[in-house]
Amino acid sequence: RVDIYLNALKVILQIISIVVFKLYIIYLLLDVAYVLAHNITISYIADKQYPFLKEKAVLTKDEKKDIFSNVSSVFLYKVSRNIVVGSDNIIMSMLVGTIYVGLYSNYHSITHTLDSLIALVFSSFTAGIGNLVATATPQKRYKTFKSLQMISFWICSFVCVCLLYLTQDFIYLWFGSDLLLDNLTLLAIVVNMYLSTCMRPVWAFREGTGMYKRIKYITSFTAIINIVLSFVLGKYLGISGILFATSIARLSTYFWYEPKILFKDIFEVNTLEYYFEYGKNILLMVVCAVLCYIPISLINTSIIGWILKLLICTLVVNIAYLLKYYKSEEFRNIREKIIYLLRHTFNKY
Repeated sequence: RVDIYLNALKVILQIISIVVFKLYIIYLLLDVAYVLAHNITISYIADKQYPFLKEKAVLTKDEKKDIFSNVSSVFLYKVSRNIVVGSDNIIMSMLVGTIYVGLYSNYHSITHTLDSLIALVFSSFTAGIGNLVATATPQKRYKTFKSLQMISFWICSFVCVCLLYLTQDFIYLWFGSDLLLDNLTLLAIVVNMYLSTCMRPVWAFREGTGMYKRIKYITSFTAIINIVLSFVLGKYLGISGILFATSIARLSTYFWYEPKILFKDIFEVNTLEYYFEYGKNILLMVVCAVLCYIPISLINTSIIGWILKLLICTLVVNIAYLLKYYKSEEFRNIREKIIYLLRHTFNKY
């Protein structure tokens, strides 16, 4: 609730600052003020609810060394990840021009919003995963991971198919045809979205297990590969080349490295099963995209047409995944948890 209230207040004040003062610096300063207010509020609430946090304890030399090692690992990982995410716009402005960065920002706003919502869903599992890793057997951990992976595959395929067929119409209806990017760039955006969304269960377990020491350098390699390939591919393919470079950098580094560590140390399972399931879901998503294309190609670009396309994507993808997972153990586990939560909620009232 603190996040919701403070974020709502920040957005309202930012709107007022732009309308009244017309100064972008005030808009940015409100972002800083939001972070400070958020941290102070959370700290105050934590001190009230957990007074033992104020108690001072003397740490040993080994404990201090371990804390420093963990914090430095997280810092290196976060910095490298921000370079991977943030370098695309800089390279775009250098190679293809600032105007194309503006065109891409419209698409990025859509994908960033969707990615943030999906990240919020999976981040809610982090605390439970930490407890699960500390108390459960590797078999139970893997069972939980498979359920989360099913959810991510389902959400990812639905989001990516919708992005593929609805984004261009959305931009056209919202801004006009002059602000559209080519379809190859759209495909690169969808590929990056897929790789980001389908890694969410792995990242949720990474956060829950705190395995940053093992992966702190791999993201640095991702950042280096991304920058080098972005200049090479961007020179020949433009924006799409820069975005495909990000996909290649991810696939060649943490896409296979993080699951490998997770499966070996936490699940004690061979990663081949993970990649086999990954391949089957990519194939299913492609089949869904082909099935959607047939009726969607007959619909004109309009608001009503956009709604019809959304309906087609929703029905095709969700029916396909329901048929795939309906009899699976993962689906049964999720269904049982949802029924339990609903019953528990209704019993309270």
